[in-house]
Amino acid sequence: MKVADGKGSVKHRPAGTDSSALPPPENKLYYPALDGLRAVAVLMVFTTHYLRLPQFLNWGRMGVDIFFVLSGFLITGILYDSANRKDRYSVFYKRRVLRIFPLYYLVLLLPVLMEPIFRWRLHPALWLWPAYAGNYAPFLWPSDVHGTDTAFEVLRSTRLAFHSFSWNLDHLWSLCVRNSFTLCGRSSCIRCGKEKGYATSA
Repeated sequence: MKVADGKGSVKHRPAGTDSSALPPPENKLYYPALDGLRAVAVLMVFTTHYLRLPQFLNWGRMGVDIFFVLSGFLITGILYDSANRKDRYSVFYKRRVLRIFPLYYLVLLLPVLMEPIFRWRLHPALWLWPAYAGNYAPFLWPSDVHGTDTAFEVLRSTRLAFHSFSWNLDHLWSLCVRNSFTLCGRSSCIRCGKEKGYATSA
């Protein structure tokens, strides 16, 4: 079986060798090109939302796809590079929680606090957002999808004085997809690790 020795070279080891005895790999690589690619993706999404460009220049969805590919590459790389650490999953998920959860749930908490003022038009599918499942609402309530005025994506006030005010939740769908990938990443890495003979201890 071929394994990398951490210095770029490849060595052979017997198939029965315990992979946990190998020194843990270190992920200290930095890819400046990925920062540039991320900046391009940001511009794609920004121009689609805020500039009125011809249809053939609206590449916002491609920008989101680039973000998904980058996230998948980095998340999978982190899990594989820490394959020999027994606490790799706990450390990984703690970091993800600290990075994503505070702002995500702040966006959801603010309209809850403003409910006595605006009296939002509520929809049962809104309960999916705290579980990172709001992107499945269109499939569960297809008859309630009405373009940009979908009740489970845009909160609108039922009070006449605030009728023009709205609170958008539709931009959270990409985080829902990313979090689903994060949750599924562990089982995928375990399966691939077992097939290739890597350490998969949690």
